[in-house]
This record gives sequence, C-alpha cells and structure tokens, in this order.
Amino acid sequence: MSGHGQQRQRRDGGPAPWVAPVAGATGAALAVVGSLLTWGEVTHPAWGDQEIAGLDGDGVWTLWLAVGALVLFLATPLARLPLLAAVAGVLSVGTVALSGLNAFGPDRSARIYVRDVLGRGGEDEDEIFALLSDYGSAPGVWLVLATSVLSVTAAVWTVVQAGQLLPVAEEMRLRDGELAKR
Repeated sequence: MSGHGQQRQRRDGGPAPWVAPVAGATGAALAVVGSLLTWGEVTHPAWGDQEIAGLDGDGVWTLWLAVGALVLFLATPLARLPLLAAVAGVLSVGTVALSGLNAFGPDRSARIYVRDVLGRGGEDEDEIFALLSDYGSAPGVWLVLATSVLSVTAAVWTVVQAGQLLPVAEEMRLRDGELAKR
C-alpha cells in the first residue's frame, strides 16, 4: 500500500501501520524484563525458601529470543518489511513455549535450580528434589508468558494489516520516486 493509501486508511479510522509493531516491541521489552525477574520458588526443609531467578534456567533463552524480537519489531516500521515482524513472531513463539513450560510446570524450574544452582545431577538431583517441600511459579515467568503472547499477536496483526510479507514492486517504485523528488 502506498503512502497515500496509508493516509487514507488512518483517516478512515484504521490503525496506523506502526501500531502493531510498537505493541510487539512493547511485549518483547516486557519479556526481557520478565526474563530477569524471579521465575520460581522452592522450599527446602533445611535451607528454607529460595527464589529461582529466570537467568538460572530457561530465562536465559527467553531473554535472547525477546531481545531478537524487540530489535526486529523496532526495525519493521523503519524498513517497512512485515517479514521482520513475522520473524519476530516466530522468536516470540519460542518465548511463549519456554515460559509456558516453566509457568505451567513449576517442577521444571525447581529441577533446573537443583541441577544448575546447587550443582547436583543424576541421583543426587532426584534425592534433593524429593526433599523439596514446596515449589511454584513466580511472577517473572507469567510476565514473560503474557507479554510474549502479546508479541505473537502483534506479529500476526502486522502481517495481516500489511496484507503481504514483502512490498509489491509498484510500491517500491513509488517509494523510490518519492525519494528521488526530495
């Protein structure tokens, strides 16, 4: 759609073409923050309550995926390539999957804590895990999950709003012609 078509769309009450990528970037930025927060809590009879940081486990992966999605969402309106938002959406699906595994299966974070933070593997991991009296998910993992779903939705919205992943040759010629006039 040419610049004229975008102006017409906004006058008709449709969203500006940068709204969806900004929503996706906001979701990705909040997923970065959530990756740095507490993802779980464990209670051990001898050690008491312990928090599991996102970076102690899968939060490292969600952090990098969210940073990648953030950069791609920010580049989408600048480059006018909805394909970038589609790739950002794929990265956000990865953050949804990893955070969902940890949010709905808090034993995953607890096992990662026993294995990586306490340095216990194999049979020792199972023994210590069996001694945990309680474990659960914390707000950080839920923040990553919710905001990553927002980013996936924004990626789909961007592609649907654009109607295509790559600009049409005619649109490129019009844009080049506008630049040449300046």
